[in-house]
Amino acid sequence: GQGGMEWEHFDGFWSSRWMANGNVNFRASDAVSMYVETNFHSKYPNWPSGGFYYHLTGFGMRFYPGVSRGSKSDNIDKTDVLLGASVPVAWNHWEFHKGAATVQGNFYLD
Repeated sequence: GQGGMEWEHFDGFWSSRWMANGNVNFRASDAVSMYVETNFHSKYPNWPSGGFYYHLTGFGMRFYPGVSRGSKSDNIDKTDVLLGASVPVAWNHWEFHKGAATVQGNFYLD
């Protein structure tokens, strides 16, 4: 988990920004892990026209295609593949985001 706050001064008044994030990973096997994460952002809560906030939740699976079936650590490849999605949970002034899908591949160098 992570959280933070910052202050900003412009146009003659002070305003705050709030951020919070959480992530949980579950390693189902040597070759597959699952994750769920959440992100919350709030900006300018004391603006005369109201503040701005959005809250996303993401989930997905990560695959490690190089893991050998017979050994947990001897033949681990340098690649992984992630499949995931994010879904907006709560928001204001942010009407057009309906969610996103993610496909990511990583190759790690020595």
